[in-house]
Amino acid sequence: MRHGIAFATLSGLLISCTPTALEKQEIDPAFSEAARQSDVPRDLLVAIAYSQSRLDDRGGELAEDGSAGVMGLPESPLQDGPSLSHAAELIGQSPADVALDSRLNILAAAAELRFHGDVWENETGLELNDVADWAEIVGWYAGGEDAGMQRSYTREVISWIESGLVAETPNGEVIAIEPREIDAPWLNFKPVAGAGGDYSGNANFVKAHSSNYTNQSRGASDIDMIVVHTAQGSYSGTAYWFADSRANASAHYVIRSSDGEVTQMVYEEDKAWHGGHGTTNSRSVGIELEGYIEKPSTYYTDAMYSSLATLIVDISKRQGVTLDRDHIIGHNEVPGCSYTGGGGASCHTDPGSGFDWDKLMSKVNTISGGSSSGSGGASSGSTTGTGTLLGFVRENSIYSGNGISGATVTTSTGLSTTTDSNGLYKFEGVSAGYLTLSVSASGYATASGEEEVLASNTNWESIALTSTGAPSGIPAGLSPTGWQTVYGPDVTMDWDGVSGASYEVKVYFYNGGNWEYYYAYNTGSSTEKKFWPAVDDTYYAFSVRAKGGDGSSEWSDKSYFYFNN
Repeated sequence: MRHGIAFATLSGLLISCTPTALEKQEIDPAFSEAARQSDVPRDLLVAIAYSQSRLDDRGGELAEDGSAGVMGLPESPLQDGPSLSHAAELIGQSPADVALDSRLNILAAAAELRFHGDVWENETGLELNDVADWAEIVGWYAGGEDAGMQRSYTREVISWIESGLVAETPNGEVIAIEPREIDAPWLNFKPVAGAGGDYSGNANFVKAHSSNYTNQSRGASDIDMIVVHTAQGSYSGTAYWFADSRANASAHYVIRSSDGEVTQMVYEEDKAWHGGHGTTNSRSVGIELEGYIEKPSTYYTDAMYSSLATLIVDISKRQGVTLDRDHIIGHNEVPGCSYTGGGGASCHTDPGSGFDWDKLMSKVNTISGGSSSGSGGASSGSTTGTGTLLGFVRENSIYSGNGISGATVTTSTGLSTTTDSNGLYKFEGVSAGYLTLSVSASGYATASGEEEVLASNTNWESIALTSTGAPSGIPAGLSPTGWQTVYGPDVTMDWDGVSGASYEVKVYFYNGGNWEYYYAYNTGSSTEKKFWPAVDDTYYAFSVRAKGGDGSSEWSDKSYFYFNN
């Protein structure tokens, strides 16, 4: 990541007087103390700290986005959100001490959450009793104004509590969260692929501030390189920093460590300020990875490598970037280092020696089908003879959509097959040369694709189909006329019971052509369940099964309703 403005008022102090006495400080007691003082759930504080810093205070050193300490409190607010100075004021301490002392950092962050929570309670008339109630306040803590990013941040924080967490601080202290179900079903709405921008796999599109990049009209002939960076900060903090006028820096994309989620910040046709080298910036696409180069095993997850590789291949197909290490480089490989923040190894070392280039390029090779030319087809192999052609047929996005089973794939040479249960088709013994594919499936608009088949190669061509008309996949015996419109804010689902049974209810929502899993509830012996749908003007469905000492029954047919609050 390219350095932006200097945080002289605080960062100079932090660098010069980091106290060694605090390096072995235990922080688990501080989470419990903060929870008692602020009435913010202890596990929520731990989960926020893990999302912000992986429980590493970094000796008080500011992250690139200007945040400090284990709780990632910004030295100055990023648009809207918490503030180091305000949090410090709430507990009667100086900002420098709160940045340096992990216990004070946790107490101050909890006080800041409680302060904002009190405002929220006064405005809404609701109470913050459990973790799920804090969802909106957690989103605010992310520090920005984009609703999609706030929900995404909250979903990650809550996931650490639902899945449980056992993490070790740099000092060897073990911090744990016992897993438990959080009754906040709206958090299970995953971002819809195609949130805007150039990449169909974007979960969010948060525009970088206009003072942090250059408007241009670059085309494929102008872009021949991809530069990989490490943000030296958190996912949401990095995104909101690029959206702040003070940053003087940006990247086209930011990728989250935990699950590989992608946010686009700058259109690819525009020049992002990421490499510290004007010529490289003019001809490249910049990608920031959440995390710190000194903690590669913590932040460089398999999900991140897979997401990065998928994004790189997508950029390559659209812009023609050659898929090799001469054209996919790290920030440390950018030429020149004529000023602080410039490119080159002497100015930047990201993504660092712990970044696994072999792993990344292997994934790139697999996803692209062996391509090294960036054209979408394999560049090696003979143009005579036969090869294998395969790919996925998926809903809306070839990378993140659900596979479409039973789709018909036909080639311009007369070959035809159908996709398997995962949406995969495969032709073997295909004559080398260019082929046009036509793909059709019930309920979807027909689509086509083109691929050059090279002999002795495995050639990939995946195709996305767009759904048409009303929701499909309604079980036999039900019809859309049976749907009911429910006016919110809540919905009660009920069903006929079975003597001596307990019940599990599974809820779905209709999203972009497919019924997607929403949430599951255990209701005990009750034959009804009330819940609060997250989105207006949305089709929902639920099914139920009985559970007893001998196991569970089959799931019932879906019952459908339309929610309109």
